[in-house]
Amino acid sequence: MKASVIIPTYNRSKIIELTLASLVGQDIGNDNYEVIVIDDGSSDNTREVVESFMDKLNLIYYFQEDKGYRVALARNEGIRRASGEVLIFLDSGMVVGRSFVRSHYDAHCDKETHQISSRGTVLIGYVYGYNHSNTEEAIPEYINFHDPDNTLKMLAKTEYYTDIRLRVYKPVSDQIDRLPAPWTLFWTTNVSVGKKLMLEAGCFDEGYTTWGMEDIECGYRLFRKGAKFVMSRAACGVHYPHHRESYTNLISNERNKRRFYQTYRTTETELYMASDPLRFNRAYEDYLIFQKQLLSYPRYSDLLTAEGARTLSEVISGRKNIVFGCQEGYLLEVCGSTAALEKDPVLAKTAQKNHPEVDIQQLVGCRTFFAAKEFEVCLIAGSGWGLPQTFLVGMAREAERISRKVYWLRTPLDVEVSEICCRQLKDLGNGVTLHEITTFTKTMPLY
Repeated sequence: MKASVIIPTYNRSKIIELTLASLVGQDIGNDNYEVIVIDDGSSDNTREVVESFMDKLNLIYYFQEDKGYRVALARNEGIRRASGEVLIFLDSGMVVGRSFVRSHYDAHCDKETHQISSRGTVLIGYVYGYNHSNTEEAIPEYINFHDPDNTLKMLAKTEYYTDIRLRVYKPVSDQIDRLPAPWTLFWTTNVSVGKKLMLEAGCFDEGYTTWGMEDIECGYRLFRKGAKFVMSRAACGVHYPHHRESYTNLISNERNKRRFYQTYRTTETELYMASDPLRFNRAYEDYLIFQKQLLSYPRYSDLLTAEGARTLSEVISGRKNIVFGCQEGYLLEVCGSTAALEKDPVLAKTAQKNHPEVDIQQLVGCRTFFAAKEFEVCLIAGSGWGLPQTFLVGMAREAERISRKVYWLRTPLDVEVSEICCRQLKDLGNGVTLHEITTFTKTMPLY
C-alpha cells in the first residue's frame, strides 16, 4: 500500500460524506491507497455514512468511545492501522480532486529511484477556503463541493477562496523550507508524512486533550528530526465550512501553547508564546537578525551616567524587582534586583558570577515561570533592544503578569510600538529614558 489517508471525525456525517466521495477513484489506482476513518465517539449517523463507502474504497472504520476531545489519540489509532508508506492526514470536510493522493505520494519519492526519500519530507497541502468563514451561507456560489476537480481548476487560476496561510507562502514563493520555522504551518487539515519518519518522531502527543497545538507540536518534533518541509499546491483541497467554538478554542489553544513551551523551553517556543502561525516566521527572522547585531550594541554600564544610575536606583531600588535583559549585571547593582533574565549565555554567565545571590534565568521574557504578581516592579531593559513588535508586546504583557508595575528603560535602539501605552518618567541622559507602561491599546490578534 503506497498511502493511507487518515481522517478523524466527530458528528460530521454530512461533510465526511463529501470527503469520502471525493476520495473515490483516485488516479493513483484503488489498490495503492486506503482510507482510515477514526470516529471520536460520534452520536449522529457517521457510522452509516462511512460504511456506505465500504464497497467503493479500501476503507477502515474505527470507533472510539466519546471521552472528550481526543483527536491526537484518534490520529495515532489511524497510524497504528495504516499500511501505507505515506500517511496523509485530512480533516473531515476537506474535498479533494482525483490526483490528490498521487500528488502527496509523489512528493515523498526520490525522482530517480521513485522510492520514499530517506531524508524525510513533510508535505503541507494547499487548502482553499480554510478559515474564510464558519458558516455554510458564506460559501461562494462558484464553489461546487460535488465537482471538486473543476472547482479546484477554477480556484487555481484565481485569487478566490485562498489558503489563509498564503501571506506566509508568498514572501518565500511557496518554498517554505526557507522559513526559519515551517513547523508552524503543520496543520493536519491537509498534510502528509512518511510513516517511518512519523513513527521515529513519536506520532501525536495524546496529552493534548483540548483543541489546538497537537498538530503544530508534532510538526515541531518532525522539524527537529531534520525533515524537509514542502508546500504543494497540487496536493490541494477545498475546505467545507462548519461551526467552531471560536472563543473556547482560543482559550484552549493558549493553554496548549503553554504546555508546548513548558515541554521544550527553547527560544523559538518561548517567542511563539507571543505570536501565532501567521506572524511568527517573519518576526522570528527579524529576531535572528537582531541577535547578530546585538554584540555591537552598547552596555548600560557605558550608557548610564552616574546621575542617571542614581535616578534609576531611587525609582526602583528597595522594591522586589526583576530586570528583563540584565546584560553583565550592572543594572542588578543599580536596582537591587532579586531576579533577572538575560538571553545571551555569555552575559548571563558573567551576571551570575558577579551576582550569585540573584536568580538569573536565560530567557527573552515572552514567557517566564514566575507566579502572577510575584514582583513589585519589572524593568524591561536589554531584552527590549531591537525586539520585533510582536515579541516586544508579548514580553510587556508577561512583565505585566508577573509584576505590579512595569518600567521600560528605553534607548534609541528600541522600536516604536503602537500597542503599548507608556509615559516618560525620567530622562537619564545619553538618550536613555525611563518610562512606565500604563496599558495596551488592543489585544494583538491571533489567526
